[in-house]
Amino acid sequence: AEYMGNYFQYKKFLRVSLFTSLQNSLKIFNMSSAVNIPAVLKVRELWQYFELTYCMHTFAKLRLADSFPNSTTQRACYHEIAKKAGVDAPHLYRLLRALTQLDIVAQDPNSEDSFSLTELGLVFRTDHPMCCVDHFVLAGNQKLVRCLYGLPEVVREGLPEGWSRAFGCTFWEQLAKDPEVATAFDNGMSFLGKLHGEAISRDASKIHLFDNYKHIMDIGGGHGQLVNYLKPIVRPGTKLSVQERPQAAETAKMLEGIEFIGQDMFEKITPGPDCYIMKHVMDSFGDEHCIQVLKNIFNASKKGTTLIVIESVVTAPGIKHFAKAFDITLLCATTGRERTRAQFESLFDQTGFNLIAVHPTSTEVSMMELRRR
Repeated sequence: AEYMGNYFQYKKFLRVSLFTSLQNSLKIFNMSSAVNIPAVLKVRELWQYFELTYCMHTFAKLRLADSFPNSTTQRACYHEIAKKAGVDAPHLYRLLRALTQLDIVAQDPNSEDSFSLTELGLVFRTDHPMCCVDHFVLAGNQKLVRCLYGLPEVVREGLPEGWSRAFGCTFWEQLAKDPEVATAFDNGMSFLGKLHGEAISRDASKIHLFDNYKHIMDIGGGHGQLVNYLKPIVRPGTKLSVQERPQAAETAKMLEGIEFIGQDMFEKITPGPDCYIMKHVMDSFGDEHCIQVLKNIFNASKKGTTLIVIESVVTAPGIKHFAKAFDITLLCATTGRERTRAQFESLFDQTGFNLIAVHPTSTEVSMMELRRR
């Protein structure tokens, strides 16, 4: 009012300003022939998934599902859940209400204070056989999130591996020196090992993919989850091995009946197996590194040796696939990428392998069956 010099002039100014704003708003909604309002609203709706990603990370990191009744039919008051989990009750309420958007929890329509887990929410319990907690803890890791924030620069400048730009070292070098990131990564990969291991074992047994081998080796096989899942479907007496980085092989939880070999796959592949497996190795590296590993396998093996490459295969344009989104994480964090069948075949052909068949699984990955020439 002091600025306008007169209180009544100030009120007139407000009326004119509000009327102008209202006119502009109405103009937007009157432009139905020029503006697709449903499309605008849909784009606005997509914003919620930015917040909901961190809601899932928080739900997982605080192990909140463990404080719910282990049932989809039993409800609990959010005050009780907060007390059991040791968190702030009013803020927990807002978090749980947000997670109803994803059907991870359900809110009682007759009692706003009561929530229950859904079938999706049960998977966040640490006693669930396919617990996904570690996967979502990894997804919200601060260093990984910071790396993804560099996506505009990565796209604008065309430079790969945003992790090096953000932290001054590669993602793999970070794992070697940062226990927090390494633990989050290893635990997250263990979840994928369980998820894919069961599906691969089940789907491979249907087509007898691993029936006729004397020695199967998983290259870069981590703690041996995949070959452990293969035990029931291989023939009796089949030798099972894992080749991993020396430091990873030393810390692996030794599983009965599985041999662990500490050897860098970029330097040498252990000879002897008549079937090699590589799961989620090629998507982590660029073409140059993939060719090096494939050549090492070629040099270590005999003609006719089988190589099973387990990766996501990017679908044709217009067909949605998990890999098309996850490729952005690979773009920001590594030199790797998701590939189409044609891109895989090009790498196989350059290194002396023929692609025999692509076997889908009930998850997003496929099993590519190759033979050494």
